[in-house]
Amino acid sequence: MADGYARASGKVGVAVATSGPGATNLVTGIATAMLDSVPIVCITGQVGSKMIGSDAFQETDITGVTLPITKHNYLVTKVEHIAPTLREAFYIARSGRPGPVLVDITKDAQQASMDFEWSDAPVRLPGYRPDHRAREEDVRRAAQMIEAAERPIVFAGHGVVKAGATALVREFVEKTGIPVASTLLGLGGFPATHPLSLGMMGMHGEVWVNTAIQEADLILALGMRFDDRVTGNLKTYAVHAKKIHCELDPAEINKNVRVDLALVGDVKDTVSELLPLVAKKERRGWSGRIAALKGDAAVHDIQSMPHNGRLFAAHVMHDLWRITEGKALVVTDVGQHQMWEAQYYKHDHPRKLVTSGGLGTMGFALPAAVGARFAMPDEEIWVIAGDGGFQMTACELSTIAQENIKLNVAIINNGYLGMVRQWQEFFYNGRYSATPLKSPRLREARRGARPHGPPRDQARRDRRDRRVGAQSSGHGGHRFPRRARGQRLPDGAGGRGPQGHDSQAEPPRGTRRRRVREDNVMTIKPPSLRTFIAYVEDLPGVLNRVTSLFRRRSYNIESLTVGRTHTEGVSRMTIVMEADDDAARRIEANLYKLVNVLKVEDTAQSATVARELALIKVRADTATRPQVMQVCDVFRARVIDVGVGALICEITGTGDKIDGLVDVLRPFGIVEMVRTGAVAMVRSAEVVDKDVSSSREGSRDAA
Repeated sequence: MADGYARASGKVGVAVATSGPGATNLVTGIATAMLDSVPIVCITGQVGSKMIGSDAFQETDITGVTLPITKHNYLVTKVEHIAPTLREAFYIARSGRPGPVLVDITKDAQQASMDFEWSDAPVRLPGYRPDHRAREEDVRRAAQMIEAAERPIVFAGHGVVKAGATALVREFVEKTGIPVASTLLGLGGFPATHPLSLGMMGMHGEVWVNTAIQEADLILALGMRFDDRVTGNLKTYAVHAKKIHCELDPAEINKNVRVDLALVGDVKDTVSELLPLVAKKERRGWSGRIAALKGDAAVHDIQSMPHNGRLFAAHVMHDLWRITEGKALVVTDVGQHQMWEAQYYKHDHPRKLVTSGGLGTMGFALPAAVGARFAMPDEEIWVIAGDGGFQMTACELSTIAQENIKLNVAIINNGYLGMVRQWQEFFYNGRYSATPLKSPRLREARRGARPHGPPRDQARRDRRDRRVGAQSSGHGGHRFPRRARGQRLPDGAGGRGPQGHDSQAEPPRGTRRRRVREDNVMTIKPPSLRTFIAYVEDLPGVLNRVTSLFRRRSYNIESLTVGRTHTEGVSRMTIVMEADDDAARRIEANLYKLVNVLKVEDTAQSATVARELALIKVRADTATRPQVMQVCDVFRARVIDVGVGALICEITGTGDKIDGLVDVLRPFGIVEMVRTGAVAMVRSAEVVDKDVSSSREGSRDAA
C-alpha cells in the first residue's frame, strides 16, 4: 500500500509494522520498492534494547534481514534519536535515486518520553552524496554524437517519470526527430500515442521495436538500467550502436552494458542542458525504415486477427483503454496480463501505470491500488490482475470493504499461472508443473460472499472462463504476451532461444578475464589485485554494510583490515581484492552509495605505501634453529618467541616480501601463520585529511 501511494503520488510512502513476523512480512514489499526505486519509509517495532540478542519473544534482526534491500536502515534504541532518525530516513528515501529506508525502534525507546523541539536545519549526512550533475564537456560531446547519428533511438526509462522530465523529453524528441522506445516502468514517460513513440521494448515488447534497436547506430538511454528483460543476450545486443547513458546512479554505468558516454546526473537537468545544443532535424529515412518494420509485424498482431467469438485478453485491454479514454490510473499485478496491459493500454501520462517491474511481485496489484487510492482520491483506478496473483492478496478485499475504498477490478482468469506455463512450454519442452489453477468463484467473492471451491467439472470451468475472463487459446492453452506470434525476436533483442532465457553462467564479477582488442588481435587480460581505502563513520553495523555489498555481487575479498584514524569518529578500511578496471569503477561507485562511507580511494590511481604484518611459527630444533634465524635475519624478520621445538617470527613489509619468507621457511615446517592483510596510505597525507574533513562537514560533491 505504501508502495502504491508513493508511485502514484511521487511522495514518500510509509508502512508501520510490529516486531518479528510483522517486520518480516514487509520484506517482499521492501525489495519491490528497492528494485523499482520507490521512496518508502518502513517503521518497525523491536524488543527492548536490553533484550536484543537474547532471542526474546518476536525478536528478529530486521535491520540485518533488510540490509541488502534498503538504501539504508537504522536501529533506534533511545527516545531522543527517534525524531532525528526519521528526518534522515525521509531525506534518504526521497533524495537522489529514491528507495526504501527502514527504521527499527526498540520498545523502551517508544515508551519513553522527552521534550522535543523541531529543527528546520537541513539534514546533513557526511557520507551521503545523492546529487550529481553531468559535466559540460560530456553534454557537448553527447550533442555531437546525436548530430552525427543517422539511426538514433531514445530509451525512456523509469527515471524520466521519477525526474518529472516528460514534457522536456517530448520537446527534445520533437526537435531531434528521434523515435522513443520505453521500458515497462517508463511507460507514460513519453506519450504512447505520439507519432515518435515506438512502444515497449525488450522481451515482451514489440518485435519491430527490438529489430529497430538492433539496427540503430546510437542509443540515448534516459533513466534506465539496461535490465536483462530489455537487453537479452548482451553479446549480440545493439552491437552496431554507440551508447549514451544518462543516469543519476553512478553505480549503474557500465554495470550491464558498456557505454560510450556516461552523463551522470538527473534526467531532467541533463536533457535541459542538452536541448539547446541539438539542431532541429527530420529523419525521414529512419522513420520510413521503422514504419516498414512495423508494417510487417502488424499482420501478426492479435488485434488484426479474427476473434471467432472468443474473448482475447488483448481485446479486453484495448477496450478498457478505449472506454477510460486512456485516463485511468492502472495498477497491474505480475504475469501475462501485465504484459498485455503494457502492450495494449496506451499510457500518455506519467504515473498512470503502477506495476512491479524489477522484482515481479505477484499479489502486488490489489494492495498497491489501495495506496494509490489514498494518493489520488479523485482518479478512476483500475486493478488488472491474473487469477493467480489476485488470490495471493485477495484478503485485502476485507480491507477495501472495511475502509469503503472504491476500486475497479478486472481479473484475467485464464485458469493458469500463465507466465510460468509459458516458460515451461518455451524453455522446458512443455513439461508443465503446478501451473493449472483452481480459482474461487470470483463473482461471489466480489459480492462479499465466502469463496467456495472450484467448479465441479471442467466443462463448467471452461464456460466460466469464457464468461468472466479472457479465453485461452492456442499454444497449449495459453496466449503469449509477445506480439507477432510465431515470429522470433532477433538475438540480443529479447528473442532468446530456449537456452537463452537465463543468463549464461559467468565467473563472479571482478574476477572475469577482460577481453582487450589491440591491433585487431583479441587478447585476454586477467584481473589484478586492487587495494581500496574506505573512510567510514565509526558506527555499529558499518562493517557489515560494506562486506554485504561485496557478498551480494560475488566479489571475493583477499584481505580486509579496519582501524581507527586520527580523526575522531572515522575508521579506515583497507580492502584488497581481484578486480579489473571496470569492476574497480563499479566497486567505488557502490561504496559511495553507502550512507556511512565518507571517502573511497582506489590506490591504483595514486602513489601509495602498502604494508602487511605476519606472525609465523616455524619448526626449529637445536639443529635447524641457526638456519631459521639466519633466514629471518635476511628478510629482516624479528624473532619474538623461542620454544623447545619452534620459534615465532614477526615480519612487516609488502605482500611479496612476506610471500618470499614463507616460501623459504616452508621446507623447515610452518606450524601456524597469521597475516593482518594489507594497510595502505596514499602519499601526501595532508590532501587525504582535507578531503575526509570536508566530507564530515557535509560535502555533497559528486564522487
